[in-house]
Amino acid sequence: MAKSESDGKALAPKENTALAELGLDVEAIAADAQKDGEIGLGDISIPYLYVLQANSPQVNEDSEKYIDGAKSGMFYLTVMDEIFDGRNEGIELIFCYYDKNINEWVPRDDGGGLVAVHPADSDIIQQARPDDKGRPVLPNGHQLVETANHYCLIKSGDRWIQCLFPMKSTALKTSRKLNSVVSTTMIPGTDKRAPRYLYRYNFKTQKEQKDDQIWSTPIFGGQTGMVTKEQYNAAKAYAEIASQGILRMAAKDSAEPSTSSDSGSGSSDVM
Repeated sequence: MAKSESDGKALAPKENTALAELGLDVEAIAADAQKDGEIGLGDISIPYLYVLQANSPQVNEDSEKYIDGAKSGMFYLTVMDEIFDGRNEGIELIFCYYDKNINEWVPRDDGGGLVAVHPADSDIIQQARPDDKGRPVLPNGHQLVETANHYCLIKSGDRWIQCLFPMKSTALKTSRKLNSVVSTTMIPGTDKRAPRYLYRYNFKTQKEQKDDQIWSTPIFGGQTGMVTKEQYNAAKAYAEIASQGILRMAAKDSAEPSTSSDSGSGSSDVM
């Protein structure tokens, strides 16, 4: 995950016995973190947040990617290999930054993989033709998928982890609903629009079905409260990094193969 100099301070617990035993304060330790080597974007992986489907390898006990206890409808955080309940409790997110693009994928049957990320207004879409399910496919067989990218902090225990939550296909309506709420949320007591990361949000998943195709999609659960100062600063730092576009190459290398070809009506996410 990309880090700013404020990340360690922003997310550090107020009391930590282990740190006290070192005899060092947080500021000194944070300063030392800047001296532990030079890590570029080619040296990191950006965690992606997905919704697991019935055909996701993480739920298949015969797959090398299987995660004990994983089920369709759960949220899955790549890199960390963490799973979260989707149907009942859901997850808590702080949305930091948003952009939209067209992702070019090699179909899973051909090995899978994200080939390129194109701007939302790219003319590459004009080179594509619809397949038998109406999805745009390039002459080389690569699929083009309109993707709404939400750069988030996800709560995992007492930590907030930077991640990228891509929404596509049937999940685009959820993305639009979230953006509508964000764009109309004001700073309390004013008529000024609030930053995207002023509030925390709950997300769950629900089953959807069309003909014989069944899949899980993320659903917007609403605001859960205003962020703390520490959370605000951490989210702002992540937003500033994401806004520069420097995370896209690292994110490209962290993406999972698309399963859009496996879900007749289009699965909610890439698994």
